Amino acid sequence: MYNLYMDKIDLTNPSMISQAHVMFASEMEPLFWKVEDALHDGKKEQAKGIFVILLYAAKHNPQLILDGLQPGHRKRLQELSFEFFGSHVPKSVEPIEIRQPIAPRQLPFKKEGDLQKHLAAQPEILSRALEEKVRVEGIEVEVGPEYRCDIVAEGDTVYAIELKIGQTNHAVVSQCNKYCYYLRRK
Repeated sequence: MYNLYMDKIDLTNPSMISQAHVMFASEMEPLFWKVEDALHDGKKEQAKGIFVILLYAAKHNPQLILDGLQPGHRKRLQELSFEFFGSHVPKSVEPIEIRQPIAPRQLPFKKEGDLQKHLAAQPEILSRALEEKVRVEGIEVEVGPEYRCDIVAEGDTVYAIELKIGQTNHAVVSQCNKYCYYLRRK
């Protein structure tokens, strides 16, 4: 998978080889997103360091990559191998700004799908919340392999909106961050 660049770096560290043999396929996607997040934050060296862990897995336990990453992720890692070890530098990107929530109130929706339809039909609600006039560009927009963004809205900025009713945590912010990164690249 990364054969073109495996010769350019030393992948013979015994402890890293041992680590590649005890890792699980379920660790591959979080590592992939750590690379993307570091790039998103403009931390190229950190991204490159995490990428090297994926290279060790690819060279010394290739089934981890095949089982742990979707084809789209593997394709992106091939692009990154060129950017890290070829002649190109990844573009730096600006981090998203999280705006203050609107005043909380009881919502008449029990399902995210109902809320999604409501917001898509009434973009003025999103415009008030985002403090700029926006239009809904799409719902259930494909934003990478196996991922769909609930609503993509656009004004002066493109907004990836992930809907949650009665639940939220850091994972939702990370999910939106991934969507924004994907939309920015496209």
